[in-house]
Amino acid sequence: MEWNDRKSRSGRQYGVPAVRKKDGITHYHGMMMKGKFFSTLLGAALIATLLFPVRTMAADGAKKAPAAKKAVEQGKSLKKIPLRIYHMPDPKSTDVSSQIQVALLDEFKRQNPQVELSRFGGITLANIGNESKLMLAIAGGAAPDVMRVNFRMSDTYIQQRFIYPMDDYISKDPEFKGIKGYLDSVPAAMHPVIYRDGPGMDHFKAGEHLWFMGKSILVRALFWRKDLFQDAGLDPERPPKNWDELLDYARRISDPARDKYGISISTGPQAAWDYMPYLWGAGGEAVVKDEKGQWKAAFGTREAAVGLEFYMRLTTERWKDSDGVEQRGYSTANADERSMKLAQQAGRLGMFSNYLGDERSGGGVDPTLVGCASFPVGPSGVNATEVNMGLEGIFAGLAGRRNSEGEFVTAKEIRDMAWKYIRFMNSKSARKIYTEMMIRHGQGKLVSPDYLREFGYTEYLKYFPPAWEKTLKDSLKNGKAEPFGRNCQLVYLYMTQPLDEAQQLSRDGKLPEGNSPEAIEARIKIFHDILKKAEARTNERMIGRISPAEKQKRTVVATIVAICLLCLFCFVIYNIWKVFSPKDSYSGKKKGWEFKRNWLGYLIMLPAVLSILLWTYYPMFSGSQILFQDYHFVGKSDWIGLDNIAGVIFSDEWWSSIWNTFRYMSFLLTMGFCAPIVLAILLQEVSCGKIFYRTVFYLPAVMSGLVVIFMWRLFYQSGSSGILNQVVGNILNLFGISFSPIAWIEDAKWAMFSCVIPTIWASAGPGCLIYLAALKGVPDDTYEAAEIDGANFFQKIWHVTFPTLKALIIINFVGAFISASQSGGMILIMTFGRANTEVAELHIFKEAYTNLRFGSAIAMAWVLGSMTLLFTIQNLKRLSKMEFKTTGGK
Repeated sequence: MEWNDRKSRSGRQYGVPAVRKKDGITHYHGMMMKGKFFSTLLGAALIATLLFPVRTMAADGAKKAPAAKKAVEQGKSLKKIPLRIYHMPDPKSTDVSSQIQVALLDEFKRQNPQVELSRFGGITLANIGNESKLMLAIAGGAAPDVMRVNFRMSDTYIQQRFIYPMDDYISKDPEFKGIKGYLDSVPAAMHPVIYRDGPGMDHFKAGEHLWFMGKSILVRALFWRKDLFQDAGLDPERPPKNWDELLDYARRISDPARDKYGISISTGPQAAWDYMPYLWGAGGEAVVKDEKGQWKAAFGTREAAVGLEFYMRLTTERWKDSDGVEQRGYSTANADERSMKLAQQAGRLGMFSNYLGDERSGGGVDPTLVGCASFPVGPSGVNATEVNMGLEGIFAGLAGRRNSEGEFVTAKEIRDMAWKYIRFMNSKSARKIYTEMMIRHGQGKLVSPDYLREFGYTEYLKYFPPAWEKTLKDSLKNGKAEPFGRNCQLVYLYMTQPLDEAQQLSRDGKLPEGNSPEAIEARIKIFHDILKKAEARTNERMIGRISPAEKQKRTVVATIVAICLLCLFCFVIYNIWKVFSPKDSYSGKKKGWEFKRNWLGYLIMLPAVLSILLWTYYPMFSGSQILFQDYHFVGKSDWIGLDNIAGVIFSDEWWSSIWNTFRYMSFLLTMGFCAPIVLAILLQEVSCGKIFYRTVFYLPAVMSGLVVIFMWRLFYQSGSSGILNQVVGNILNLFGISFSPIAWIEDAKWAMFSCVIPTIWASAGPGCLIYLAALKGVPDDTYEAAEIDGANFFQKIWHVTFPTLKALIIINFVGAFISASQSGGMILIMTFGRANTEVAELHIFKEAYTNLRFGSAIAMAWVLGSMTLLFTIQNLKRLSKMEFKTTGGK
């Protein structure tokens, strides 16, 4: 008997027997049988074999295997399991990444036909990106079942009980067979991130657990444009080896007048991410664990100051470009967004940092145009390389819900499906699909060598430079994990503060100039002092390290303050009640409620009163219990007494935000409040074209608030090509005055003023129309009588117009005061609180939704509310004594 062995596309082997006929007898399996029945049987077998469906692991449109077909048939009868994942691509998108994700999801659904995938949709805030997306979703009860977390967010998510341990799942996994097996498959630098101490939940006790599975191992490397190196007279194949060479290369490449920049350094609230290579290169650390296993900030060292001094030379050193304009630094840190985008699109960034991964190299850059190496060696003699990885975990707070068929699905069933999803995305099957899809789309040369070797595409190895692979392996061996300690989702925010302080000193000319050893040492000492203060602030506010004696003192003070706040609140409520309680005009006594007389009015007001009580006061008072808790979204919240109030009282950041709020309000109330009044008076005096002027001034109010903010933010772009800098520079050049570009919303001297101007510009028109309407109520004969008495224009305004508008001004002033105190939205988008612009409302928001300290945020809100009430009650007293009439005295 002969067998023709074949191998199916799915890897299975099956046999087709060779058939021989002799004398009308079919010889089959060595047996002689009569032909008709068995020929029919054999023919049916052959047809079934030839039509047997096969399929590759890549979802390329081939026919489904019988197992898959059976699974689909079974899936129709299985309970549907809803699963909300972090990201679902658009199937209509043509970019390679989306197509790969579609293929991966198709294969996952083929293997698990009962799953119902849905997309997580969160709100992303400016300046804090994906971190805000997850935080706000968790706070709103709409978190995804599968969480995607950064290293720096990992500890907070674990301690807040957002992540469910994977111990049970990994122990049953046939490939890893336990936690140790999985840890052996990932680099050692990842172990303390994914396997560490955490709180107990469900049947898990507090202690070490496996919290995440990692996908896409990444190392941060230095990339450079070979063509720009060649244009600058540098060897295109030789990267800078140390800091001196890095500075020299950046200096030789930079030409901002031509949108060319030596090195890319990011700005914004988390700018310290680009400071990390220099911190590590100098031998410093961001956060460390002490001998007791407690986390603490550690960037207040001399080594960190050395790194900051070099960072400042890259970003703020003064020099003149090819047009003779004074510039600062050799990086994109002082460029406007438009120039940066042009430089990126045109390939005019000499050097930039990016992640080199075990999947896709360098974010998809072409190795023939771009070189890659580890970061230059710093004074400590080490390459400062960050190791990172995409972390995926199961949301611990997920709850059971109904599927598309209305059937209830338990939390455990959803959790099990979440594990299957995470496990599949970290499987060999997923890696194979990724590799095949990349090659199919002509991007095989961008796939990492490990994947190419694993799946037999060795012909593409020639496109991957050996230096890139060496950089990846050396970095995985010697690199450091991104900060992942306690509350480290804030680490870049807190580390950016001393960077901003140092840059402000440079703008103000308060740093020693020059590169002599004496000047460098003087700058290092200044930076060391700044960093030590920032480290202490970080340890207290971010990590919460306070001595027992200090904590006891704060508790005593907090108790006194809490009693005072309670008394103040009662006093304010009593005064409001007293002011608005009606009195009998004859006897002067309180009238009381007078239900019998005014029952209809009370009945009409009842729905509004109930609505306000339900949606305003009930949430306010019921939520105030968080004031006394260390609040957690998931699991039990601990009662901590007055610790939150104590933290607020002794928070220099909070009182600084209060001061910034008063600064903002003073700008807005002096310029913004007076502007509509002045504008209304001027328009009243215009003899013709009033409708035209009113329309022009009112138009900004028609625009969306976000459009106004982003439009002005575009005007304020720093750098010589920023719109406002160009306008001011051209005007001053007409008078022969030299002009250096101003960082309008980065420089503390200008930032607050720059944030106020858009609000004044947008609100002057509507306010002006209100006052114009009131001015119509001033009789013309009053002005004529004043003129007869010899009053000039300003005397008429002071003695006639202002007394007439007095009541309206007071009413609008109360509204303007409250509106000015609620200034967080403008500041959030414009500066996110940088450059000494963080106001109280924004600080409360960040404390709640970025720091996840809701008890502290509630305490701040009560303090701010009490302060606002004091002002409001004073003005309400004045309003209660006024009489109002309609226009014309009717």
